[in-house]
Amino acid sequence: MKKLLAIVLCLIMVLMSISFAFADETAADADGGSQPPLKDVAGTQYEEAVAKLIAENVVNGYPDGTFRPHNKVTRAEVAKMIVLATGEKQTAAGETPVFTDIKGHWAESYVQTAANAGILNGYPDKTFRPEQTVTYYEMAKILVAAKGYTEDQLGGTWPDNYMNKAAELKITADLPETEDPAGSALRGETARMIYNALYKAQQPEEPEKPITPDEKLNLENYGCLYGVINEFCGVSNKDENSVNGVDFLLGKNYYTIPAYDNAGNSALEALKGTAEPDGTLYALRLRKGEISNVATAEQVAADPDAYSWVKTFVELTPANMTDVNGFVKVYEADAAGFLFKSEAGVSASVDLAEKAVVYKLVENDGEFEYEPAKLSDVRKNTKVRLYDVTKDKNEEANVIIIDDRD
Repeated sequence: MKKLLAIVLCLIMVLMSISFAFADETAADADGGSQPPLKDVAGTQYEEAVAKLIAENVVNGYPDGTFRPHNKVTRAEVAKMIVLATGEKQTAAGETPVFTDIKGHWAESYVQTAANAGILNGYPDKTFRPEQTVTYYEMAKILVAAKGYTEDQLGGTWPDNYMNKAAELKITADLPETEDPAGSALRGETARMIYNALYKAQQPEEPEKPITPDEKLNLENYGCLYGVINEFCGVSNKDENSVNGVDFLLGKNYYTIPAYDNAGNSALEALKGTAEPDGTLYALRLRKGEISNVATAEQVAADPDAYSWVKTFVELTPANMTDVNGFVKVYEADAAGFLFKSEAGVSASVDLAEKAVVYKLVENDGEFEYEPAKLSDVRKNTKVRLYDVTKDKNEEANVIIIDDRD
């Protein structure tokens, strides 16, 4: 009996020491200051962020006095952190789950809350996969969304649009260049990203409206742009290295855009020998405002997996009616779309999107170049190429290129 009592007392003392240690590590001092930093983050790059998040009850340490900054983080854990950090009113766990795999999970209410706030998403199969580790790409998306940005405001394509916006907002300011953005996020870096996004007052004013292609753009906000190339040029990138570049027409504005790295440099080098003024529309993948890859609609159609960063890029020009340069003559044009007829009397039609960007290929002093144009420039017998670059399910032309050469 005495032996059993000794064992019970021993267990009680252990449990008490654990609970006291946990309370000490996560509580704030009575005067409002935070407790001493956990022993494995003290003096490290994580100390400031972790101390703030612990003081705000967003994260906890472990009973042994550590934070374990190199541990991986699950999607469920991130959902809880974000809800606590943003102060979102927590959704009751009894509601119909947003996702099929969170009913009864310890993080159910946190996941529901963040999903209802538009901060996080699940997968196409309606699952959330709460125990899967979160990636840096996903963290960037979650935190940019937590700042109030929508995908329409960002433009571009996933994941570059969110990574670029996160960089602009300095959310990823302290993330080591060696970190793989598609890799599992670590506790220490996750804490720093949350701290940068929601506790460090250094972000610029948020945009009041979505950015449109006709505005002068900060290219660092974009992951993918669709436009026409007027000229290839040599240019210096941000590191002052000599790289390939392009003079690019996007909407009504011209940009000189350099390659970002060897991959971008090689992509433009390969394109140089094949690019002709033939109405080809190009998708440029950007990283930090510089080109990292290039694609045409033909390349995307032939190998979509190789160009997974392009979400929608389809040429709608009737292929069996084109001339040697890939253009086709318009038989009838109105606000709804275009009608085409071949010499054999075969008809084809293409619907027109409500808003379309129009370019015109012209000849100036023996040189061919693209200029901004208007939809009213498209008339009977106008030669055009048509593209769809929107993510909706409708195949409608929203980029039109006119051949106005003599």
